[in-house]
Amino acid sequence: MAKVNKEYQWRQEGMIYAYKIASEEGIEALEKEIKMRGILKLDIWADKEDMEKMYRTFNVLQNNMTVSASLMALKRTEGFGTQRLHRVHDEYLRNAKDTGDLNYLGQHYVTFSDYAKVLNEEHGFDFDITLIEALQDIEDEKDPRIGKPDIKVLISELRYNGFDDAADWLEEKVG
Repeated sequence: MAKVNKEYQWRQEGMIYAYKIASEEGIEALEKEIKMRGILKLDIWADKEDMEKMYRTFNVLQNNMTVSASLMALKRTEGFGTQRLHRVHDEYLRNAKDTGDLNYLGQHYVTFSDYAKVLNEEHGFDFDITLIEALQDIEDEKDPRIGKPDIKVLISELRYNGFDDAADWLEEKVG
C-alpha cells in the first residue's frame, strides 16, 4: 500500500469536513464557511467560534486601518487640516452607517458594493466587487432585520400608494 503523505491527508480531512457541513447544515452553510475561511485565510482546524471572533476582529482592524490610512493620505497629499479631516471622518461614519440602514422591506438603501461600483465606474478604481459583496453577505446573515419587512410601514406605504384593499387585508392578517 502506498505511503500517505501529509498533503493527501489534509485534502482528505478537508473533504470530510466539507461533507460534514454540507450534510448537517446544507450547501449554503458550506458556501458561507468557504467564503469566510477564504477571507480570513483559515484552515480547517480553526473552529466556528474562533472563526467568528477572528472575523469580527478582522472587520474592526480593517475598518480602522482603512480610515486612518485614508485620512493620512488626505493630510499628506491634499494638506487637509484638523477641521477638514474631521469633516471627512464624519462623512465616512455617515456613509458607513447608511449601509446598515434598511428600508421597510428589510433591504439596504445602499451597500458598500454600491459605493465601490460608483467609484469603479466614475473614477476608474478597481475595487473587488465580488469580495465586497461576499463580505456584505456574511454580515447580512448575522442581521435578523435583513429581509424582514416592517409591516406597519408597509401598510402605510400601501395606503399612501392607493392600495387600501391590500393594506386592509394585510392589517387583518397580521393583527
